[in-house]
Amino acid sequence: MELRKQMNMSELNDLDEETRVDIEGFRTGTYVRLEVHGVPFELVEHFNPCHPILVGGIGLGEENTGFMQVCFFGPICCAL
Repeated sequence: MELRKQMNMSELNDLDEETRVDIEGFRTGTYVRLEVHGVPFELVEHFNPCHPILVGGIGLGEENTGFMQVCFFGPICCAL
């Protein structure tokens, strides 16, 4: 299994970043910009960047997980 993982990593390292994201998906810790349309004006009017809006999802095969650990470091959030 470890040998297969090393072979996959060596293949992916030769690709440019855009192709790698298409194959592998976004890496953990990658920042994403979201554009949200059609939200109530109150969301914009009362938005406070000190209280972030959390957006997330559950990947395939993770629907049976009972909990998720999250830590906050200033403006940065990371799932553990």
